[in-house]
Amino acid sequence: MSKVAYTNKTDGIQHIGPCTVWPGQTREVDERDLPITEGNESPVPPVNDQSTIITEMLGQTIPKISELLPSQSDELLDALELAEQAGEARKGVLADITAERLSRADAAKSAEEYAQLIADYTLEDLQAELKNTNDEGLKGILQAEIEKRNDNG
Repeated sequence: MSKVAYTNKTDGIQHIGPCTVWPGQTREVDERDLPITEGNESPVPPVNDQSTIITEMLGQTIPKISELLPSQSDELLDALELAEQAGEARKGVLADITAERLSRADAAKSAEEYAQLIADYTLEDLQAELKNTNDEGLKGILQAEIEKRNDNG
C-alpha cells in the first residue's frame, strides 16, 4: 500500500477510500483508492447531499465548522443547527451558527441601504463608483443598478 498526497481542488467534499477530504485540504490517501480520470475531469464528484454534508460537518472540530459556515446555504445552516441541538449541542457551534446568521443579516441590510443611497446617482456617478470600489458585493449592486438603467434607457 502506497500513500500519496491528494488535494481536493473542488468546492465540495470528496471521499477517497476511507478518507474525507474537504475543499482545499490535502490528505494522504492510498493510491489504489484514487479513481482513474480522463482529461481535466474532477477525479471524484463533490458530495452535495445535505444530510451527508451535515454528518461530515458534525464530525469536525468547532473551529473547522466555524470556518465552513460562510460557504453554506441558509437551509443547511438551519439543518445543521437542528442536528447539533439533537446531538452534542456544542455551545460553540450553536453560537457560530447564530453569528453567521447575524453577519448575513447585517450584510443584507447594508446592501439594501447602499442600494437606496445610490438610487439618486447619475449613470456617470455609478460608473465612477464602480471603478473605484474593491468590494465585490458593492460592485454587484452597482452593476445591477447600471444594467437596470441601461435597460430602461
